[in-house]
Amino acid sequence: MNAFRRVFAVLTVAATPGLAHGAAAAEWWHGSFVWDDSMPACGDNDSISTYSDTKVEMWEQSCEITKKTPLTNLKGIILDLSCFGEGEDLGKRREILLDNGGGKLLSFPPAKLKRRCDAPPPAMAASCDFNKRVYRAEDMPAPRVGTYQELRFTDGLASGSAKLTHFINGKAAWSADGTFACSNGASICEVMFKTMLGGDEGSFPYEIVSDGDHPESKVVIPAWRQSIYMIERNATNNGKPYGGLVATLLEGFAPVNGDLTMPFNVYEFSRCEADKQ
Repeated sequence: MNAFRRVFAVLTVAATPGLAHGAAAAEWWHGSFVWDDSMPACGDNDSISTYSDTKVEMWEQSCEITKKTPLTNLKGIILDLSCFGEGEDLGKRREILLDNGGGKLLSFPPAKLKRRCDAPPPAMAASCDFNKRVYRAEDMPAPRVGTYQELRFTDGLASGSAKLTHFINGKAAWSADGTFACSNGASICEVMFKTMLGGDEGSFPYEIVSDGDHPESKVVIPAWRQSIYMIERNATNNGKPYGGLVATLLEGFAPVNGDLTMPFNVYEFSRCEADKQ
């Protein structure tokens, strides 16, 4: 079962059955959107999608909405579409839209975060102070709405403190505090976080890389997730309440069924943290 099928299977349970062509428009999903990480203006952007109550208009295709199924317990909707492009019948397909907050949509398939055309483009990492950069990783292996992690280097440039926060349903569930350090000369950088079973801080090399026109847009820690899993997978069998990174559990969250407080491997620049008033 591919990632979309898994996501759709979960969301279908939340769907309100038998609602076709709802009488009232779900205004939150109407309007023009582009991919959130896209820099060009909407008028020159081939990722643009414009949603109305009856149609979805894209760069080179148009889709009639044949059925709309609102989701219960989620601010979302399933659209059944019949699509055409350049005079060709492109067939039928289904798209799921979920409100991601801040005027943004999360759509499936493919899993894409979209922002409204009247929203500002994403800030550039290079123009943001290093200790204010927030790097974000989506859920793995299949995205779950509102589940993601944020990584920050909170003080220092060549070395200092790092913080990883895991969110579930958009709320912080746990956080882990660590450190980072980079060597002089030919720079080799590492993050260090303590683990429940391993105890001492493990060192994991990382790189800050550019993605096309986005300087320093990603933090890549290639072996982090796999290494933590190999070290910590038997933590509960060795008397620990959970395995993974040593974490501060928040909002009553508690790992169950052998769940690990696991990091991800690739974090993309998300935003520049505002100065505290």
